[in-house]
Amino acid sequence: MKRNGYPVDFSTVLLLSAGATSTLIPPSIDLIVMGVVANISIGGLFAAGFLPGALNALVLCTLCYYFAKKLHIAKAPKATFQKKIQVLKDGILAIIMPLIILGGILSGVFTPTEASAIAVVYGFLISFFIYKEIKLKDLPNVLLYTCKLSGQVLILLSATGILSFVLTYDQIPQKIANFIITYAPNWIIFVLFVNILFLLLGMIMDGLPAIIILLPILVPVGVSLGMEPIDIAILIETNIAIGMITPPVGMCLFVGCSLSNIPIESVMKKLIPFFVCLIITLLIISYFPHITMLIPRLLGYA
Repeated sequence: MKRNGYPVDFSTVLLLSAGATSTLIPPSIDLIVMGVVANISIGGLFAAGFLPGALNALVLCTLCYYFAKKLHIAKAPKATFQKKIQVLKDGILAIIMPLIILGGILSGVFTPTEASAIAVVYGFLISFFIYKEIKLKDLPNVLLYTCKLSGQVLILLSATGILSFVLTYDQIPQKIANFIITYAPNWIIFVLFVNILFLLLGMIMDGLPAIIILLPILVPVGVSLGMEPIDIAILIETNIAIGMITPPVGMCLFVGCSLSNIPIESVMKKLIPFFVCLIITLLIISYFPHITMLIPRLLGYA
């Protein structure tokens, strides 16, 4: 993007916004955790995430197109038909991987846990034998990186368990649920409270702890007001995605700025249009549940 003339701050904001909203697109770790924690069909959550994720992507593409025009970014040269075919041939084996994962899970051939193992084996075989991007000497570093990443997640889950115990001991989630039940006479007000709650939590708390602590409390409340569990989970995940780019502790915000080697304060002004657009899509997803539930209903998950 820098070579094509995009300012580095704009490029950073675009990438971190897209990276955050990608948590709606399966296979998503957050959606798997939601399914386990709240006893919701993971296949149904995967199916439900497509259209909300596509809506966010469409809005981000539109915003990018607007800024590209405003910044007078030159159009990339149009690829020839032969070039498109070559790119498709080079990437077809990589494209097949998510199709195998999603197809296997949605058809019931294997579970999400088994799908992760299949994806690892498939990815290794393709990278080692076909693309030849991984050598045997690279495996120790790959395994070491995997251990570091897994360790970070396990430490987070351990801290979440402690926080969950403290909050449960003090009955904080129950008090939040009772407040919402008391002051949310219908699903419209309930959705408003959930959006406000998770947007505020996104400023001070990571997404996984919020899911583990609050989802089991909020799902039964939403169901009692006539909502589908899958719809509630996707609504919450949409909020969590926005929280990932919300200061002061937005994970994608920190990662994006560290990779671009620019301070967070330098991207805040550029972030505002993206944040506003994602809030608008959040409201659309919130109050038009048919967007979320269309594919799950077609596939028999709701």
